Amino acid sequence: MTGAAAAFPALRYHSGSLRVVVLIAAVFAFGAALTDRFLSLGNIVNVYEQSTDLALVSLGQTLAILTGGIDLSVGSLISLTSCLTSGLINGDPNRVMPVVLAVLALGAVIGLLNAGLVIVLRVHPLIVTLGMSAILQGATLFYAMGPVGKVPRNFNFLAYGRIAGLPVGATIAVVLCILIALLLRWNRAQRWTGRRHRNVVRSLSHFPRQQFAEFHGCVEALSVDRTGPDHHSRGVGVYGSAEDCVTATIEPLETAASRAASPRLRSLLSRFGIFLILPMLILIGGAVSTSFLSAGNISNLLLQIAPLGIVAIGQTFVMIVRGLDLSVASMMATAAVIATGFAGSNDDVALIVAAVAGTSICVGLINGFLVARRGVSPFLATLATMILLQGFRFAYTQGAPSGNVPPLFRTFGSGKIYGIPYNCVILLAVVTFFWIVLHRSAFGRRIFIVGGNPVTGHLLGIRTDVVTIACYLISSCLAGAAGLILSGYVGLVDNWVGQGYELDSIVACVIGGVSLKGGRGSIAGALAGAATIMVAANEVLLFGLPIQVQIIIKGVVMVFAAALYAG
Repeated sequence: MTGAAAAFPALRYHSGSLRVVVLIAAVFAFGAALTDRFLSLGNIVNVYEQSTDLALVSLGQTLAILTGGIDLSVGSLISLTSCLTSGLINGDPNRVMPVVLAVLALGAVIGLLNAGLVIVLRVHPLIVTLGMSAILQGATLFYAMGPVGKVPRNFNFLAYGRIAGLPVGATIAVVLCILIALLLRWNRAQRWTGRRHRNVVRSLSHFPRQQFAEFHGCVEALSVDRTGPDHHSRGVGVYGSAEDCVTATIEPLETAASRAASPRLRSLLSRFGIFLILPMLILIGGAVSTSFLSAGNISNLLLQIAPLGIVAIGQTFVMIVRGLDLSVASMMATAAVIATGFAGSNDDVALIVAAVAGTSICVGLINGFLVARRGVSPFLATLATMILLQGFRFAYTQGAPSGNVPPLFRTFGSGKIYGIPYNCVILLAVVTFFWIVLHRSAFGRRIFIVGGNPVTGHLLGIRTDVVTIACYLISSCLAGAAGLILSGYVGLVDNWVGQGYELDSIVACVIGGVSLKGGRGSIAGALAGAATIMVAANEVLLFGLPIQVQIIIKGVVMVFAAALYAG
């Protein structure tokens, strides 16, 4: 083996690190080209110091991602521990050590709770940490609605102190990174084994589709217990691996017996959990508050459910093919800004719709191309498009959007016909159309196959990349439509219309039975999940509970509802 050939595996193994080094070098070169002060010693030390907090959080996030998870609760935990630290110390140096130990213990407890929910209840890490983030945010607001207490001056040494010219906090972060890196290298053999396994699986997709006829045996017609709202009516169930197929072929009686032996209650909860939770919430609301079931409140609820329901339907398509779309809220805000960029009359409706449709199609195609063709993580791809849309929006509006929403959009967003909101009628039409597409069409069958097992879908001759791109296109177009409806409902448009809908739509899908692992989901479940979120928010408002309790209840409902589908 030549020297170059021998070095190639090492270069390939460290390709990710090399890309980061090249990117950092490019950033420094760009900064040096802009100003001579960028590479000055003082500025470099300042950047080194400012990166401490982000480096520590990124280090913990890296460990979570390496285990197949993610932690969205870190921001709320930082806010809570900061308030507790300053409030409990309150300038007393004698309290520093006990408070620091208590805060570290609190962080450990939160980490154990997250891990326990993920491991024991088998709830997806995204939902667990998102729910925990809401709970911690509510707890922070309970403790302090604003700045509280103060820390001793010597406590600032960790943040601003220097030893031999180097920032103390940043140096500690670097030492921790080195220790964690050495610890991870001990498992290098296991990581190489996993990489070889992935390469074998990946290489299967490059063989001609006419070969491996035995893979067609891994596709089964849905039996009675595989039907339901989360599968295609005439679709196929795809096993996760060939071993599953062999097991099902050789031991059908044992498989049937194990399925029959599973607890009936758990089976019902896993299928129809959200359809049990939603009526319970409605009954509780009606029992506690007489105004909850009033015609006015029900009409208001329907007005609020429609935009989220439309976005959740698009998110369902993406999640079934193992993706996520974090750009939906930014697409909604962009559509709302476009709606106010004209004269504000009904004569401009056609131009507005065309502009929003064109923008939505471009965003959907970019997301789908990055995920399906370039192999970018859906989280990163849609996060990038979300930031790009925000930048374009702020550049267009100069930070202060102005103009009026056409009266037709106001009618569709907040108008009613015989007491029924127009946007609810639009939602019903959208649900009917896309329910047929997902559960009664050949395209919907391909979506479930690609989400269940992309390799098997490829071997069956399905253009998996085209299916994935189409799902992102649907999600982006529905987000644009929801943005127009929401702009009519709100009446006044700013750059943050629809903020939070990206996470709310994901939560609505998950508690509605859509799997984050792909291959399972339904339009009805996603719509019920959106209704559950809005009903819970409406109830805590009617009960007169403070905002802190509203946020905590939202987080608890989120985790509890998702736990019904775990396992």
